[in-house]
Amino acid sequence: MEKDKLKLELIQRILECDDLEILKKVEVVLHNYPEVNEAGESYGKDIAEIPASHYQKLDEEFDKYKNGEQQGASWKDVRKEIKEKHGF
Repeated sequence: MEKDKLKLELIQRILECDDLEILKKVEVVLHNYPEVNEAGESYGKDIAEIPASHYQKLDEEFDKYKNGEQQGASWKDVRKEIKEKHGF
């Protein structure tokens, strides 16, 4: 359970971080350790395999959010919704 708590804390800190330099450092760390392990499964994850169209879609959605065309939710509200729907 300690591992899951740490994961959630790290996710929350990343979401709240607005410092581009720190986020880039996190990206480098994650890119340098591409192996993802969960529940006995192991598979590689290569960022280069993500199509450019996916990045373009993310940029488009983020622009809509910045321009007020799309709503977002606070991390507090998202956590509450997950807890209500899934019990954790």
